[in-house]
Amino acid sequence: MEHFIEESEINKTSSDLNNPEDLADKEFISKRVSEIKNTIQELYKELDEITSKCNHSDGHDIRLITTDRNKNSSSLLRICKICKSPIGYPSKEEADEWQKS
Repeated sequence: MEHFIEESEINKTSSDLNNPEDLADKEFISKRVSEIKNTIQELYKELDEITSKCNHSDGHDIRLITTDRNKNSSSLLRICKICKSPIGYPSKEEADEWQKS
């Protein structure tokens, strides 16, 4: 049986980011950053498991997607309508049609 991450698991440590005591505590920061990074890795793994089971059979949309964290680069991609995963690049005709809209 698959395990899905619940909200309570995501918010393991409750903190107030406006609380100067929490933000000044190096141990707290280190622990919380580790928890967040681990949760992100678990979520990516779960996402990969789910999207790998999608057969992308209900078509796709064409979208301009940012391809790096700094938002310096983007690409026009085909995105599955069901799982929202990138499934390839549009044809020239699809790109031209997207540009017109």
